[in-house]
Amino acid sequence: MVAGAMWAHSGVRWIAGGWLAFTAENLILSENRSEIIAAYGETNYRLVYSTLSTVSMASVIIGYVRGGPGPVVRKPGMLMLTAGTAMQAAGLLLFSQQLPSVVGHRQEREKGTGEIFGMERVTRHPQIWALALTGLGSAVISKRAGTIAFFACPAMFITVGTHHQDSRFRRGIGGQLTPEREKATSNFPFQALVQGRQSWERLAQEIDLPNATLAFLATLALALLRRVRP
Repeated sequence: MVAGAMWAHSGVRWIAGGWLAFTAENLILSENRSEIIAAYGETNYRLVYSTLSTVSMASVIIGYVRGGPGPVVRKPGMLMLTAGTAMQAAGLLLFSQQLPSVVGHRQEREKGTGEIFGMERVTRHPQIWALALTGLGSAVISKRAGTIAFFACPAMFITVGTHHQDSRFRRGIGGQLTPEREKATSNFPFQALVQGRQSWERLAQEIDLPNATLAFLATLALALLRRVRP
């Protein structure tokens, strides 16, 4: 089985362990931030946070550098290649809309309204889900154990982290997530659009088309590169 073949590769265990540790320490430390700072001070809190994060990410880097791409564990078929490319395209589209417009101007949210706008119709966390979707797409397309783990594991942290951030914002900790905004949007990309809670038409009107075109071209370039270097 693919899972067993992947886990047999030491690099995968280092990568997965690093991301599991990074997820756990972020969840625990951020949830108990006020209590820890009250007991031990903000300097010590930041020291522990940065140390644990560094150790966790060092595990990921060591796993991939030492283990490399790893053994071939599968051969992605047309369905997986299509799905992976679609995920990459969605992630790059989200990322492109966070960048300054290549033409120097774009439609913007009316200041002070707090209106749901642009990629917020796709997800409440467009910046971080851009990374997750691009990585997941690369993982789905990949055939080697280490590469699959390297690109897929960040999505675990992002899924947990965005849900946790929403939980904190509901309680008014670090931000606000009102019941009305939560009902009209979604954490998982495209969920609110598919469920009819957001408008595809409004989204199309608010997309920066020149930047979206660059995202499409980048996706196409990655697909062509796979044909040259299968």
